[in-house]
Amino acid sequence: MCSVPDNYVSINYPPPDLEEEFGQDFLSYIRSRLNVICTSMYLLEDSLLEENLVQKKYIDKINQELEAIRKLING
Repeated sequence: MCSVPDNYVSINYPPPDLEEEFGQDFLSYIRSRLNVICTSMYLLEDSLLEENLVQKKYIDKINQELEAIRKLING
């Protein structure tokens, strides 16, 4: 069995300030990707030539899920 030396210091990696910075960078990246998806969905919906209730149902569901994700990451 291995023993821990008396002068052993536990180091958390990454340090809390870097972890927070990483988290903010990650959220910014996710928000950016989410904006791209939302814009693509808008353009897709706008480009549909005829009113198709089945397509609209799917697009509405995707938009609802995107909004749920946006609310989740924005707090």
